[in-house]
Order: sequence, then C-alpha cells, then structure tokens
Amino acid sequence: YSALILLIIAFVALVWLVGELWPRGREARLALTTAFAVLLTALAVSSAAYARLWRDDLTLYEYTVRVTKDNFIVLNNLGSMLMSSGRTAEAIGILQETERINPEHCNAPYNLGITLIRAVRNREALEALSRALACYEREGRVGAYIADTHYNLGVALSNLGRYPEAEARFR
Repeated sequence: YSALILLIIAFVALVWLVGELWPRGREARLALTTAFAVLLTALAVSSAAYARLWRDDLTLYEYTVRVTKDNFIVLNNLGSMLMSSGRTAEAIGILQETERINPEHCNAPYNLGITLIRAVRNREALEALSRALACYEREGRVGAYIADTHYNLGVALSNLGRYPEAEARFR
C-alpha cells in the first residue's frame, strides 16, 4: 500500500515537472496531454493484464516463483498455500526445496512437518519438526513458535502410537 502511495506521488511529481519544463503554447500542451493519455492507457492495459494473471494469492506466488530464483520466502509461502488448499504432494516438494535453499529458515521445516502430518507421513514429520524446533531454539524464539512446534510433534507422535512421548510434548 505504501509503495502505491509513493508511486502516485512520483507520478504527480513527474507530471508537474514535465509541465514546468515543457514549452508553452497550445500545440505543446496538446502534445503533452496526448503523451500522458497514451501513457495512462498503456499502464491501465498492463494493470488489467496482470490483474487477470494474478487472480488470487496462489497464482501470484506461482508467478513469482517462475520469475525469481531461489526465493525461499516466496517458496515457503507457496508451500503453505498449497498445503492449505489440499495440494499436499506439491506442498511437500516446494517446502523441501525451500529448506534446501535456506536450511536456516525455521518456518520451512515447520510447514513441511505439518504438511507431512496431513499426508500421514508422521516419521518424516517428526524429523522436520525436530529441525524446526532446534532452529527456533537456536534463534531464541519463544511463545507460539515453540509451543506450536511441540504441539505438532505431539500430534505426529500420537499418530505413531507413541502416546507417552506425545503427552510430554502436549504439556
């Protein structure tokens, strides 16, 4: 939102500057008006095309992944969105790639662990969530990060029938 405001301010400043520096006269004013009308039309057409391309957050993230390289934050967000939309197998691949690109990004193994639980791959989920917990602790994170990771470790352990260990995680 703030980037949009800055863009509008820059555009207004450009229009004002060109208006000040442009030669005076009816023909010059008509040429300037026509030039800005063409520019605005081109920008409107471009915006409409991108609005169709980016019809929702998922398509925006998929597009961003295609046009960037090794963007672990976007990949992590895409993986989370795929998981939320039920595309578990795709999410697992994306989140594994995210962790490969940046092993120090704690949210990637956390999201991978949750996705693996949903895919009923609880042993792998334990490994991913353990990596996430170690990462969060290494970074000194507290509160929800740690609590949620312990909770999900408990879920995976419970799913494996390891109830005493799960109970310890839930405490």
